[in-house]
Amino acid sequence: TGCALLCEDIQVYIKDNRVEKVEHACLKGKARAYGCKHTAIPTVDQKEVDINNAISQAAEILQKAKNPLLYGWSNSTSEAQVAGIELAQTLGACIDSTSSFCQGITINEIMNGSVPSCTLEDVREKADVVIYWGADPMSSHPRHLSKYSYFPRGELRQRGYEEERTTLCIDVTESRCAKIWKGMLFSIRPGGDAEFMRAWRDGLARRGLEVTYRFSLKGMLARD
Repeated sequence: TGCALLCEDIQVYIKDNRVEKVEHACLKGKARAYGCKHTAIPTVDQKEVDINNAISQAAEILQKAKNPLLYGWSNSTSEAQVAGIELAQTLGACIDSTSSFCQGITINEIMNGSVPSCTLEDVREKADVVIYWGADPMSSHPRHLSKYSYFPRGELRQRGYEEERTTLCIDVTESRCAKIWKGMLFSIRPGGDAEFMRAWRDGLARRGLEVTYRFSLKGMLARD
């Protein structure tokens, strides 16, 4: 899908089975769509070969493998992932995706209730304070600010960022996002997150706000 925003308004124009024009996508989205213009050329040992040769050699490698692992899939289509699962079953192989060491852990914690969460639509419609902590969506998810968090009008935030939304950026460097909210950047030293959290929590406590936290087995911070 390209990224987690799943933008539903992108329009791609096709001519002669080729991408001719892309509208409404960010620069990353356009690059991904235009990348489909090029036909993939298989290589073996860094040498270009025809597709039948590549398939034959790949099949031979898999057939000889004692403990095959089929890994990746995060940039594959749903149909390709289904085929990959079927291939793993045929080979008796292990299959895994990149989510096992990144987003998958977070998603599991959200699903079992260890980490409080909400939808992006909830943020757009209701949020009045948004904190980007060690995150730079301007680089990773360019339309995040315009579709969900900072610029859009919401059901309960009709005056948007001009009056009803406050955004803070906490980071070790001046990211692209930090440059937007230059006056609301809290610059911390690398590894200083826990110290900053404790100081912030103490500040809230002095204002009469009691906040308790616990750490899950995954080492993620969650609020009781």
